[in-house]
Amino acid sequence: MAVEKTIEWAKGLLDKQPVVSIALPGGNSPKAYYRIFSQQYRQALPWDRIHFFTIDEQFSPPSQKGWIYQQVETEFFSTLLIPQGNLHRVPVTAASWAQAAAFYEKDILNYREKYELPLDQVFDILILGMGTDGHVACLFPQQESLDEKIQGVIPVHPPDPQADQEWITLTYPFLNHSQYALFLVNGASKAPVISTLYNYPEKARLLYPCARVSPLRELIWAVDQDALGFDPQSL
Repeated sequence: MAVEKTIEWAKGLLDKQPVVSIALPGGNSPKAYYRIFSQQYRQALPWDRIHFFTIDEQFSPPSQKGWIYQQVETEFFSTLLIPQGNLHRVPVTAASWAQAAAFYEKDILNYREKYELPLDQVFDILILGMGTDGHVACLFPQQESLDEKIQGVIPVHPPDPQADQEWITLTYPFLNHSQYALFLVNGASKAPVISTLYNYPEKARLLYPCARVSPLRELIWAVDQDALGFDPQSL
C-alpha cells in the first residue's frame, strides 16, 4: 500500500508540475518499501522527473557519500535509472558539521527556486520512519531541535550517551511544508507509541516528535500488525 500511495501521489503531482521531490529515510523501517518499489515498480515513474533527498544523515560516516545515502543507494537507487543530478545528498565532506547542514539547506532551496515551486512548499512527498521513542528524522523527545522555527536543516547530537555522533536533520519548517507524508512503522516495539497516537493524540504531540509532523495535504500511517498491537480483521 505504501509504495502504491507514493506512486499515486507522484503521478498526480506530475500532471501539474515539471518535477516531484521525495525525501527518504534510512534504518530498518523502509527496507521492505525499497525492496518492493525496486523489484515490482521499477518502471512506475519517469525517474528523470523525480528528485530524491534524505531525511537525515550522519556527518562522520564510513564513506564520503554518507551512511544513510549509502543505504538508500544500495537498496533503492542502484536498481533504477535515476539521473545523478536528481540525487541530492548531504555534503558530509564539508569542513564542518554546521557547514554541511547549511549547504544541504541551500541545495534544497535552490531546487525549489529552480523549478519555481510555491514559497510555502518544500518537498512533495516525505517517507518517514519512527523510533521506539517516537522520534522522527533526528528529532528526539525533549530536545531543543523540536523548537526550531527558522532553519529547515540543522546539525544535532542524538541523545545517546554511548555515542558522540554528529547528524544533520530536516526540521519542522521543512517537514511541515511538504505536500504529503507517509510513515512506515513496523515491529511490536513501536506499539506503545502507536497506541498513544491513536487513543491520546494531544498527549502524543507533547511526548513524541513524530506526532508533530503535519504536511500541507495528506498524512498516512502505514503500520504493520505488530506495531498496531492487534489484528485489524478482528474488529
